[in-house]
Amino acid sequence: MFDEAIASVGAIQDMFRRDAADGTMEEWTPSVFQEHVSIDVGNRYYTPRQHALQDRQIAFSASIDPDNILSEAMGDQYVHVEENQVEYYEARKEGGGTK
Repeated sequence: MFDEAIASVGAIQDMFRRDAADGTMEEWTPSVFQEHVSIDVGNRYYTPRQHALQDRQIAFSASIDPDNILSEAMGDQYVHVEENQVEYYEARKEGGGTK
């Protein structure tokens, strides 16, 4: 069943690739652990508290966590620090140029 899930992830990537400009999407390949196909997972939102003892904890911006779901989910084991802050950019065409 896991091999089928891996194949499904590849199919999903192919669906996204069809809509993305050539060369803009990073290729995903599964990892291997002890000779078995595996998936590495993680997130950019949290750092384990014991790994961030010297870092200053910051609040999630209202645009990222408007309903405090991420804040509540991190519990006592994780923190959100400056290194976890993800910035989003958008290109827009206005008046003949790109901003």
